[in-house]
Amino acid sequence: MQSLLDVLEKHLIAICLGIFGGAIRDLNNTDFSYRKFLVGIMTTAFVAVMVSLLAEELTCPFTFKAVIIAMCGYASKTVLDLLNQIIVNRMRTIGKTIGKKL
Repeated sequence: MQSLLDVLEKHLIAICLGIFGGAIRDLNNTDFSYRKFLVGIMTTAFVAVMVSLLAEELTCPFTFKAVIIAMCGYASKTVLDLLNQIIVNRMRTIGKTIGKKL
């Protein structure tokens, strides 16, 4: 099993791209505050790692993956909401399937 540092090292470029996208979004915001900026940076780093892990399965050039990761960093809250909805729907489906078998 990979340690957290190994995962971070492997996905460092993705984290930087995601943070860059999130920083651009936050700096373009007229309602800027350092607290929101720091929270946004942490959120984009988290999303960048998740998207990078998912993008490992894609058979496309690295530049395409880099664009996807940077754009997901820019839209990190939307990406988190979307992934959350997908996971919740899958869990409901699994729960209904298990409930029918019992």
